[in-house]
Amino acid sequence: MFARQIEAGRPEDCRFVSFSPDSRRLVSGDVLGTIRAWDAETGRLLTTASGPAGPVRAVAFRGKGLRIASGGVRDRKGELQAL
Repeated sequence: MFARQIEAGRPEDCRFVSFSPDSRRLVSGDVLGTIRAWDAETGRLLTTASGPAGPVRAVAFRGKGLRIASGGVRDRKGELQAL
C-alpha cells in the first residue's frame, strides 16, 4: 500500500525512509526538506513536518518511536521532532 502512495506522488523526491521500532510507522524525507510519517500497513499519511533547509539526507525514529531525527546537507545540522 505504501508503495502505491509514493507512486501516486513524486517518487523521485522521496530519498530516505525508516521504520519505527514497532514497524507500524514509516518516516520519509524528500529533496524539498519535507518529512512525512506514514502508517506502514495502510499507507495513510499521518503527519507532515518541515525538515532541514534543503534536501533531507537522513531520517530515523528515536527511542520508542515518539520522535524523529532528521538531517540535511545545506544547513549541516540535525533536528529532533516529536510526532
